[in-house]
Amino acid sequence: MILPQDARLDRAIRDENGDKLGRGPFVESLVRALVRDEVGTDGKLTARRSTGYVVGLTGRWGLGKSSVVSLLSNRLGSMDKTLVANFNPWLLKGGDDLLTGFFNSVRTAVGKNAREELEALRADIDSYWGALNIAGTAIATAADPSGLLAKVFRWRPGKPSVTPETERKRLEDKIEKLGCAVVVLIDELDRVEDDDVRAVARLIKAVGEIKGVSYLVAYDPERVAEALGRGVAGAGERYLEKIIQHPIPLRPLFEEDSRALIVAAFEQHGTAVPEANADFEREIFKYIVESVQTPREIKRLVGAFTVLEEAVRGEINPYDVLGYCWLQTKSPRVRDVIAANPDTVVDDPGEVEIANRVALHFDQGRAPEVGSILGDMATPHAELIQMLFPRFSDRRSAGEGDRLSRRRNLVRMLYLGNPPGMIRRADVEAVWKMASPSLENELRRMEVDDTLRPFIDRLDDLIPSLNESGDSSFWPALSKTLVRTEDWLREPNTALSIANDAATVFTRQAMRDVRLTSRIRHAIGSLQMAGDLVLVPWILRKAMRAHGLSVHSRGDSDKFFMDKLQTQTMMEDEFPKYRSAVQSGHMLRRLPSLEPLFALLNASRWNDELRTSMTQQLEGEEAIGTFAGLLVPPGYASELSTINQICDADRLKQNLGSLLENADAFPDPWIRDCAVRLHRTLDGKDPLFDDD
Repeated sequence: MILPQDARLDRAIRDENGDKLGRGPFVESLVRALVRDEVGTDGKLTARRSTGYVVGLTGRWGLGKSSVVSLLSNRLGSMDKTLVANFNPWLLKGGDDLLTGFFNSVRTAVGKNAREELEALRADIDSYWGALNIAGTAIATAADPSGLLAKVFRWRPGKPSVTPETERKRLEDKIEKLGCAVVVLIDELDRVEDDDVRAVARLIKAVGEIKGVSYLVAYDPERVAEALGRGVAGAGERYLEKIIQHPIPLRPLFEEDSRALIVAAFEQHGTAVPEANADFEREIFKYIVESVQTPREIKRLVGAFTVLEEAVRGEINPYDVLGYCWLQTKSPRVRDVIAANPDTVVDDPGEVEIANRVALHFDQGRAPEVGSILGDMATPHAELIQMLFPRFSDRRSAGEGDRLSRRRNLVRMLYLGNPPGMIRRADVEAVWKMASPSLENELRRMEVDDTLRPFIDRLDDLIPSLNESGDSSFWPALSKTLVRTEDWLREPNTALSIANDAATVFTRQAMRDVRLTSRIRHAIGSLQMAGDLVLVPWILRKAMRAHGLSVHSRGDSDKFFMDKLQTQTMMEDEFPKYRSAVQSGHMLRRLPSLEPLFALLNASRWNDELRTSMTQQLEGEEAIGTFAGLLVPPGYASELSTINQICDADRLKQNLGSLLENADAFPDPWIRDCAVRLHRTLDGKDPLFDDD
């Protein structure tokens, strides 16, 4: 069985209980390649003989050769009339240790049996071992061209001079007479240094001619051939052919193997594979299953996942964490590139990166290649990177707050909540204690300096420890800060992502710790009293979906911190304000999002009067450009049917088409890009594809 500590270490399985790949039949085949049974006329076993072959168990590093050797050793050790010696050159260093270790492993195998005749066999092994000391013999020269044997095996004074051939013949006769098979298992030859690979190869060549002894050598053929060849093309392979008589490859992992090993690895860590409900979750898991090549990769993947997922549990989708761990396992350098500038991969980057993307989009007209942003080393992992970060694909971003493609989540994943340059706790506490108008001035300064988002990130960590009295002043001040001071959207709308992050804080805090539920409700009440139209509509829409009060209901009311009655009460209190904001034009002119509109739309409270009002407002470059920036900013899309519910889509399409014919319309590239994608949507096309 595999013990819990083995799950965290790179250890081979110890017995058949840990064999999740059903390698028992393969092990039995190896037994038959190494040992032959002799049966009497009565059908009973009379003797076992080694085949005398040097069998190679080949496979890439980490494929599970050591596990097969372990299973084989157990099987041979359970057989009568069989002696099995385990020799691991990786535990030794240099010619002296390797030669001594080899013979000691054989002596130890014999010494485990108390039979008198086997004790005599060990004496014959010692004699042959000592005889290899004689200078000038062919075996000594082959095994030890540097003269190390003469130094290691000093002949005892008074010992009659004998030849290695004489001692070897005596040893072979003794093995024959005993009717025992002797098998030497040599593991991890591919893990030692080049000189030691060559030393072990010479040793096998020298002593491998002993009749009555079989050998199995486990190694990565490419690695060993490289060490033996000393850089000469084909030389290593030719040398291996002289040593290994029967190379037997360990089969690669099939998809069923990978699935079984992943499930087993999770179980060994005391957990289970996360339930996959969404398409992207199933896609990530399928990608990993198809990409895995060795059991060692699975151990590293699941080991990393169990550590990191626990650190970000409840914050980041577990399948995004699993994909991130696979990427980090296969290419740590790609992770370092992402860490150096996370804005290049997320769906909601800062203002500078948004401007860069707009320029890139106009230049290329499509999603960027992974390699063009993250370098050539990322190209082999492009498919997974596209799943984790939709900006590299033409698919719509999932948009959920727990995806790794959200900047705050990526930063948390990269640094487990502690990135360099994080807003200091003391700075958060100082702002939290401020009162208006100083508080609003400070928040606007942070918005200009592009530090408001990291401030919200840090705030999410610290809210439980901050004084509850600050809720009634901070949140209304933040809402007011995110409302534009001038009409119309004239540049990238960074306030949208900040608003979404801030609203997410409420739901996450309440669901993370039920003790905070009452506090969060009071904070929302403060926002309502202040007339907030930025954060509360976002929260209300989530509550509506949870309780089946939205056309996009999820039915997970047990996971939300507001019950159905509270949600219905909030709807009746809030909807009149939302209708007023829409009809007065305040929403379109000043707010960072269309959340009030969507709240009404999702609750089926949008009517002809509101549709007519929006249609009339969407006249002119400024109004239409603002609508495009709020409805379809980078990473977002909308349905034509939805737009036609909001306003007269045909009329909007005609007005927008006329504006786009003028090259001077929408001078800001970001606004123009949004306008172009809005026009594509109105034309019945997917705005994320440029197919014309």
